Amino acid sequence: ADEMQLEELIKHDNGNMDYVELILFHRIFGFYILMLTLFRGTIRQFSSRRYGHS
Repeated sequence: ADEMQLEELIKHDNGNMDYVELILFHRIFGFYILMLTLFRGTIRQFSSRRYGHS
């Protein structure tokens, strides 16, 4: 269902709003991935420090 929506967004080029929403979605998604990566790294450091693996 999401893929169809994406195709519709690309098809309707006349409205700038669709493009902005697409950019916004990618920006938020990228930020989420970045935060998740940093968070996992922090947890790994924290757990290794906690169990004294350093």
